[in-house]
Amino acid sequence: MKTSRVVLLLLLFIATICLFVSCKNEPPEVKHYSVCFYFLDEGCAYSYQTVEAGKKAVRPEDPTKAEFVFDNWYRDTSLTQVYDFNSPVNSDMTLYTKWKVAEKYSVTYNGNGA
Repeated sequence: MKTSRVVLLLLLFIATICLFVSCKNEPPEVKHYSVCFYFLDEGCAYSYQTVEAGKKAVRPEDPTKAEFVFDNWYRDTSLTQVYDFNSPVNSDMTLYTKWKVAEKYSVTYNGNGA
């Protein structure tokens, strides 16, 4: 009886040590998401960012395009939902450019002073 108690206590002690050894205090793995900035009309990417979950994407420098003015970055391909760069990123996403036709002006020079 005494021997079985000692064996039982010894097994309990070993199990407890195994439990503590197997519990590591490593921080949880941090999740990251991809943000793609995409030229919808040209079918190509402008730039990419990798953003830690819950953090904010950084607004890239506004792109340029001949005869157009950059309007904004949009969440949807219909270009109706402007993306808010103050919102946290919690999934992979693609943001799309919207362009406006640049206004054109005509300047006429009258060289005879009239």
